[in-house]
Amino acid sequence: MVHITSQLFVLAALITSSCALHLSKRSTAADVEADLKNISTQVTTLDNAINSFPSTCSLILALAIHSDAAPLISAINQATTDTNDVSPAPLSEDNGAAIITQVQGIQPIIIDALKRINLSEATSALEAGLIAAVPADILANATAIQTAINAAFSSACATYGSGC
Repeated sequence: MVHITSQLFVLAALITSSCALHLSKRSTAADVEADLKNISTQVTTLDNAINSFPSTCSLILALAIHSDAAPLISAINQATTDTNDVSPAPLSEDNGAAIITQVQGIQPIIIDALKRINLSEATSALEAGLIAAVPADILANATAIQTAINAAFSSACATYGSGC
């Protein structure tokens, strides 16, 4: 009985010390910079997939775009966690400048990807064509659909900024 109790005590001590080490570890500027490198890689992969899509228009490439988005979301979430937990806060001038430089490098790639997946113009043209083509007795339904879609675009544009 004493042997089992002492083993449980040792196990509990190991778990407690492991948790304490994990809780005491803060993110560093180097962690954030590594996260941003990962984001750069992931967003470049996604942007390349988006750029190749219009020329081939295949279901496989559409699925690749979807598959490329998941690791990017994970990378962004990890960077957010590390940035919110960075120590020391605020960062030093050198670390802050290095991180801003990395983000400036990613910015045009993100903007390109967002511009290429902006469906507003194409959708507006389709809406106008469909509304012009439907019989008068169902025009109200078509207009209601158009209004709902346009409201969703307005909400997305408000979230992501101008250029929609």
